[in-house]
Amino acid sequence: MLRHLTLAALCTGLPLLAAAADVTLAGSDLLRPALEKTLAGLSVGTGRTMRLRLDGSRGALDAVRAGRADLAVVVFAPDEPLPDKEFRLIPLAYQVVVFAVIDSNPVRQLSYAQLGGMFGEKEPLSIRQWGGLGATGVWAEKSIVLNMVDAPDSLAHDLFLHAVLTNPVLRSTIMEQTSSDELLRKVRVDDTCIGMFPRLPGDTEGVHVLMLSRDTKDVPFGPTPENINTGDYPLRLPFFIAFDPSRAAELAPAVAALLGDDAAAALEKAGFVAVPANARSAIRSALGAK
Repeated sequence: MLRHLTLAALCTGLPLLAAAADVTLAGSDLLRPALEKTLAGLSVGTGRTMRLRLDGSRGALDAVRAGRADLAVVVFAPDEPLPDKEFRLIPLAYQVVVFAVIDSNPVRQLSYAQLGGMFGEKEPLSIRQWGGLGATGVWAEKSIVLNMVDAPDSLAHDLFLHAVLTNPVLRSTIMEQTSSDELLRKVRVDDTCIGMFPRLPGDTEGVHVLMLSRDTKDVPFGPTPENINTGDYPLRLPFFIAFDPSRAAELAPAVAALLGDDAAAALEKAGFVAVPANARSAIRSALGAK
């Protein structure tokens, strides 16, 4: 059975206590596997070390407000207003939803309505054959076989449900694979298959990743790190660094560590898309950090 994670459930947190000499980072538990080994105990200024309490986004913001944490890494629902007047918010990384088909498939791009027509149970549009997506010739009558990854450590499915579908119900005919690698193997050998991935595929040999647009009138973009960071690729969920803007200079070394190459590599290994290196460097320079 498909297990949907809700944004609300993953954004609850616990009270935090910080030692005076430490810089305490609170935030989303989804980031714990990527950041804990990389940042816990790291020196972030004279006599100061990084301390992690990654128990949930909402508790993290409350902790920063109350002075129990210095900064936080947080995620917000797609339609949720950002508290950017209260906190300085800096993008750290993204979770994404991407779609791939076998390389011989002539379809190269999709809109939200077309995605909903394939994967949604109660959408205005219903698409069951590749011809419904503009494919011609022998492809026109081929059925579309829907596949996805059961990913309990990702919010990708929730992002798709609430950003793409007008009624957040998936079709019961969607086949689930145990991992992105397993789904990638299936896409490579089944020319009727479209795969919904909760991360960028590591090896795209034999497949192509589809460009997406919100509307058929919009220009579609592929999920490159640059397009994801700018928002041109639409199916992305940002995770932000949040802190009191009046403490920017004091916290610059800690923010720089979060935006460093080691943290970025750990995030990407865990399935996130890190902010591109040039953008991270620009943010560090703006904060006066190396």
